Amino acid sequence: MPARLLWLLISAVPSAPAPTPSETERLILRAKEDLYRKAKGEEVTLEGILERAPSGSTAPPSRLNLFRLRCSGPDGRSIVHELHVPGKAHLLSVHVDKRVRVLGKLIETKTDSKVRQELWPAWMEPLTRDLTTAPGADGVFARCDWQPDEARARGERRYVFRSGDELAKAMRISGTSAGETASGLLAQRLRVPAIDWRKHMLVCVSAGLQTAAVEGLRIVGAAERDGETHIRYSLLPGKGDGFSFGYPAQAALVLRRDGTVKFDRAPEVRPKRD
Repeated sequence: MPARLLWLLISAVPSAPAPTPSETERLILRAKEDLYRKAKGEEVTLEGILERAPSGSTAPPSRLNLFRLRCSGPDGRSIVHELHVPGKAHLLSVHVDKRVRVLGKLIETKTDSKVRQELWPAWMEPLTRDLTTAPGADGVFARCDWQPDEARARGERRYVFRSGDELAKAMRISGTSAGETASGLLAQRLRVPAIDWRKHMLVCVSAGLQTAAVEGLRIVGAAERDGETHIRYSLLPGKGDGFSFGYPAQAALVLRRDGTVKFDRAPEVRPKRD
């Protein structure tokens, strides 16, 4: 598709400023269900990052949870809760890789003679803000699961983009407005109003071809040390059972710096599993 046509399609969608939490309406999920009301489980309010569950799950169809909430425990380790939202999972997809607040019940369910714990969400509240003004405490404005097509191969790859034209080349977009088109497409993926290349740069890490032993990759943070930008990332270990493979990757919008960018792999933190 020509770059100009792509850009016209993008620009036709109005972009409103990201709302503050107080302005955000809660997304009602299971609060009105009798099954939720009668369920005996601890009702909790949790904040964390909404993620897609890794593919290759061996759970039966009735318990196949497509999304999960990654929270930080008291000791700083990650705690992952699968979200059970039958018939409503499609409502969550636009909030993937965003910080959200969830009120729900922790429910123990038994499948295939195994007991597992799920989070049944009554409602979810996106905790969004204008990510173009300042990065978070970890030095990251926003994240998404994008990677260049060429990265879907064996071997780890790292990328730094400081202009729309560089990004367009990686996205294989051509034309007179290719840089503008690529920037708009990634801004949508990152769920930010726009990418300002005077203030931002985009970094990406791809783990290459991986088996079920690795279920994901996360860019942990970005920081400046001695005139260099250090990007920390970590592989998220999987269960390792079953036959599946994928190309874990993540892209992150960080503060633009024109010096050297170094990528530091952080120690793997194995999530606590229910």
